[in-house]
Amino acid sequence: MQALATTYASFTPGTRFNLKGENSDEYVHYLIVLSDSKTVVAERENGEREPFHVCVLQGLIGEKLEFVRNEPVVPVIPLMTDIQRAQVERKMIYINCAIEANPSAPTAKKSGLLARAKAMGITGDKYPAGLSTINGWVKKYNDNLKSQMALLSQGGRGRNSKFCSNIVELADTVIVDCILCSEPYTCIEAYEILKVEALKVGYEEKDLPCASTFANWVSDLKYYDVVEAQCGRTVRDFESRQMMKIFECSSILARVEFDAVHIQIGLLDDETHEYLGSVIVMMAIDVFSRCILGYSLHVGQGGETVELTVECMQHAVMPKKRKNWEKICGKMSMAVCDAGAAFVSDHFLSYLAHFKINRLTTAVKKPFRKPFIESFFRTLRIQHLSKLPGYLGSARFKGVFTEKSNLKKEATLTVSEFRESLEEYICDHYHMNSHNGLRNNRTPFNVWNKSVSDAPGLVSFPEDTDLFTSWGGRVKHPKLHQNRGFTVNTHRYNAPILQDWYSELKGNPMFKDKGLEIQVSYSNLNIGHIIAFHPISYEWIFVPNTNQRIYDGMSELEYKSMLDNEIGPSHKKKRNVYDAHNNTAIQNAIGRKNSVKSEEAKLKAKKKSLATKEKAEKLKKQGKEDLTKPVELGKGNLAGKLASLANQNKPKEKEVHDEPSPSVEVDTQVEVTEHKTRKKGSRIRAKF
Repeated sequence: MQALATTYASFTPGTRFNLKGENSDEYVHYLIVLSDSKTVVAERENGEREPFHVCVLQGLIGEKLEFVRNEPVVPVIPLMTDIQRAQVERKMIYINCAIEANPSAPTAKKSGLLARAKAMGITGDKYPAGLSTINGWVKKYNDNLKSQMALLSQGGRGRNSKFCSNIVELADTVIVDCILCSEPYTCIEAYEILKVEALKVGYEEKDLPCASTFANWVSDLKYYDVVEAQCGRTVRDFESRQMMKIFECSSILARVEFDAVHIQIGLLDDETHEYLGSVIVMMAIDVFSRCILGYSLHVGQGGETVELTVECMQHAVMPKKRKNWEKICGKMSMAVCDAGAAFVSDHFLSYLAHFKINRLTTAVKKPFRKPFIESFFRTLRIQHLSKLPGYLGSARFKGVFTEKSNLKKEATLTVSEFRESLEEYICDHYHMNSHNGLRNNRTPFNVWNKSVSDAPGLVSFPEDTDLFTSWGGRVKHPKLHQNRGFTVNTHRYNAPILQDWYSELKGNPMFKDKGLEIQVSYSNLNIGHIIAFHPISYEWIFVPNTNQRIYDGMSELEYKSMLDNEIGPSHKKKRNVYDAHNNTAIQNAIGRKNSVKSEEAKLKAKKKSLATKEKAEKLKKQGKEDLTKPVELGKGNLAGKLASLANQNKPKEKEVHDEPSPSVEVDTQVEVTEHKTRKKGSRIRAKF
């Protein structure tokens, strides 16, 4: 352990020190959570807080007070506020009660009811949590390797801005350079600077926000208007200084901001030079030195994914191979990101909680919450992207990203060429030029090197670097088979050690009511292997893909492209629509139907002839005559017999005589009356 200099900076939030007791020689470990120019509030290991005067602590340095320097000045263990700690403790009471009620199935309905009733007696909640809420807490707690950090709230969403993205970025730059500095301007002065800078670029005054809107942006940054109304101007000034410390960092890796930018430039494939799509770049910037720690990019369809976020985190923490960039790395104490889907997902939260990286979530559509990374994106567009062939400018208006239609036509660079140009700009230009936010026009590269040389312990790495770099980003719980391993997204993974795991877990009562499910971490960017965690010991192993055609590092998109090149992509069948007035289509249908019927008739006649032939052969063997055989006329005696029989049955014709017929006597008189025609419309009535 080494003592720090006796300066005010030694007693900033995050500093750790050991203080010897008055009546004993044992040291008590403290962590400073709040501080000002006169007093500090330190927290013990048991959670109790105690105030100290700065002058008293400075007098005890070297005798009873020792600073702890084996860890970074800002702790890597996540800190929580009193409200967050109370929320986590309340949720843990429900979770522990559910696990005690039924360790094998804590999310069962019966165990949930028992846990709810028991937790109500402990917490005294007037409105206790529901069963589905308790089950959600238990599932999130188990899915994130039993980390309490997973139970914290994940922030909310903001609304879209009605101003152009370039105006918002220019306002963010003015706030960073004129407000978030050691000698800040007033809000009115900063607004006048914004007007001058906007007129230089070519915007008119009607395109700018009004002075009150700009003042609201600054007020949202500082949060002291309510304090002034309640406690007065003096307390307001004190609170404003405390809020400014949120963005002031005492060392490197104390605050690292993450964000992604959609770049309107079309990229081509390295080998085939086919169009792939636009690019999304996610970056991480260190606030203290303004150095870019790492980046990751995605080309093609889709948005910000968990794999993109995890890859950026891995690139920022681990050493890099490029010159003048290999030493700019390390595990950060605070990762600042917005409430986007990729950052607030359970997969990314589990990743941060496992490696003890604290996360600060800001509202989306609020760029001034992450002012330093937003300022860098504007610098990147002006100094680098605007000079690239095929770049079409910003495509975000009113908070909505729309891809321009002529990207494919203007696409010139390949993915490797774009990546090389981006790294060259970061390492050889941005890091080596003086920065307005750093004092005495220092460069980010010099600030980083000086901080590392003064305090080498500030740069640290995860304990298990293999697991950190191999973490996939997504988490699933597939069922483990005895011999076949497990399946994730139609891909099968297997290893010999999985059979030992199956034998070990088969008789465990924890898996009595459900199958043997294990937690795995995978990534769509690398389907060659997967990471599996033991459900009890949390031991992790690499499990390879059983498909011999898939190599380590192949992405899901590359695998599908390989299949399409071999068997061709699946084409949707087109429906043939015929005109109802076209007789040709109808005639073809009728002819097709008649041909089918004729084929059926031929087949039926053939079957009948075969059956008749078999029957005749059978009767011939038995010596019997086939009576069903057709008779041929004109052969043998049978013809004469049939002819005589026909003559016998022939009917006789009647004889005709020419004698005159006898006369007929009339014995009755017949009255002949004249028949009169009935007039039209007359009626004939019967007489009875």
